[in-house]
Amino acid sequence: MPAAAVLSSPTEELRRELKLLLKNGFPLTDATAGDVLTEQRVVIAHAQHPEERASRISALDRVIRRLLGDLGPSARGEAARRLFGTARGMRGTTLTARRLEAAQILERHEDHVRKHIEPKLLDELAFAFHQENLRYKPVAEHGRPTIAVHEDTPVVTEDSYTEQEELLCRVWSAVYGYRAELIATERRLREARNEEREPDADLKEHLDTGTWQLARLLSFVSDYLDRYGEQILHGDTPFNVEGLVALAGWHGGLGGDDAKRLRYVLARSGTENRTDFLKLLRDKTLST
Repeated sequence: MPAAAVLSSPTEELRRELKLLLKNGFPLTDATAGDVLTEQRVVIAHAQHPEERASRISALDRVIRRLLGDLGPSARGEAARRLFGTARGMRGTTLTARRLEAAQILERHEDHVRKHIEPKLLDELAFAFHQENLRYKPVAEHGRPTIAVHEDTPVVTEDSYTEQEELLCRVWSAVYGYRAELIATERRLREARNEEREPDADLKEHLDTGTWQLARLLSFVSDYLDRYGEQILHGDTPFNVEGLVALAGWHGGLGGDDAKRLRYVLARSGTENRTDFLKLLRDKTLST
């Protein structure tokens, strides 16, 4: 696959391709995946072997499932997953059957789902897909990160013993530290919902540690950019700050003032002092 094939298609084109996926449903196959979505930047970035179409289809599967998962546990989110056939028991079923399932969940007629729910869902997913593309910048070959969240950390070589590499490793350590706390928090919330009880007592500890790890990530990234240029590099692949935070697993927005305050508080407390950081963060009189 040539580098020129790496795309970031307009939202309208993404919507048309997603509509075809909706029609065919999951699982994705070589015949149903199409030739547009498999060549998008975010898909290339998450394919373990981007030169192989089968690997890109697997990556596309993961991307779509994640976007559908981001809709949350609401009735609308569950209906969306049933419409695409990613929900349990929906694989390989017809669109008619999937619409009926979605209509029952939403307590609407299937015609209402087809005429009103599906168009809005496709608009939302196309925009989200486009936003995911913007997190990555294509490079000379494939535009794929040298490491992604599902792969191993690179080995240390003789070229690794530099100040830049040390700081880069601290950036990535914060990425995964932050990701671990997001996962721990969400896991406790889901278990509590499923068992209809209050979350585990350590939930707040994970929330607080996640905020601290996010502050460390933003601080290390800022330090790296100041010293070594406009982008975080790993191998031949550049990431921007939004892309790194998203790689950690968070898809929300962080305002500039909030990010600035987190970095400021961390600078006051020290990058490894979680207790002082949280104490200063809660001090309403502290200003930047």
